Amino acid sequence: MQVQLQVNVDDIFFTYLKEQKDDFIKQMVFHHALMLYRKGKLSLEKAAELAGYERTPFMYKLQTEGEFISDSELDLSPLLITSIEQHSLQFKEPLILTSILDDSQQYLCVADEAIGLDVFAINRPLLIDEVQEQLAMLWSEYACCNDSELDNSALKIKHNLLARIGVS
Repeated sequence: MQVQLQVNVDDIFFTYLKEQKDDFIKQMVFHHALMLYRKGKLSLEKAAELAGYERTPFMYKLQTEGEFISDSELDLSPLLITSIEQHSLQFKEPLILTSILDDSQQYLCVADEAIGLDVFAINRPLLIDEVQEQLAMLWSEYACCNDSELDNSALKIKHNLLARIGVS
C-alpha cells in the first residue's frame, strides 16, 4: 500500500531554484532516504526503495553525493571465477579472487598480478562484470598474441593465462 504525501511549497521557490516540481520532490525523497540510511534506520536496499531507485543506481547516486557505504553493506567474500564467458573458456582450477576495499572505502577491488588482473567496482555484481570484461581483454591481448609482439612481462602474463585456462 502506498501513501500519498502532500507538501506545500510556494511556487516562487521553484523559480529561485530553477527546478521542476517533480525533480524537487524526487530530490526531497532521496535526501530523506539518505538521512534515514545515515542514521541506520534503513538498510541500503530499503533506502534505495524509498528513494525510488534500484540498489546499484542508488549506490552510484550515493557515491556522487560523497556518501560512505559501510562495510556491512558490501560483500567481501572471495570471487570464484570458473570461466571467461565472452570467449567460452574454462579455468582448469577456479580463479579465487579476494575482495578488499580500497583506501577510500568506496570500491571493492580484486587483483591477480600473475595474469595482469586489477579490477575495482562499487559493488559485487559490477565487480564480477568488470572481472569478466578484463579477463576477456587479457585473453585477447596477451594469450592470443604472437610471442614476438610481447615484451618479457607481457609474455609472463600470457604464459600464466595459458597455464590456468583450458583451451579446446
